[in-house]
Amino acid sequence: DHFSRIVSLEVAGKGVRVNTINPGPIRTDFVLNSGGTQEQSDQAFELVGKLTPLQREGTVEETARAIAFLASDEHASYITGVNLSVDGGQQNMWLNLSSLP
Repeated sequence: DHFSRIVSLEVAGKGVRVNTINPGPIRTDFVLNSGGTQEQSDQAFELVGKLTPLQREGTVEETARAIAFLASDEHASYITGVNLSVDGGQQNMWLNLSSLP
């Protein structure tokens, strides 16, 4: 997060925007192939999904749309140095630990 902010300041004068995403629990092939059975993976994602305020895991498509938005000159030409959390609000859970199940 801090790295992208610093880089965005260094290259902004050249018309380059630097933004990052911070994905939450997203079921990807990489994650699914990292070990364990399909059943174990399903159970883990079900549990982790429940730990987000939106009560579900995110999708690859949702993450891709966030990336496309940040990369778009049409929609995000005045956005730089941003780390967008695509995590169903999971990052905000640490603000209120009593809300954890």
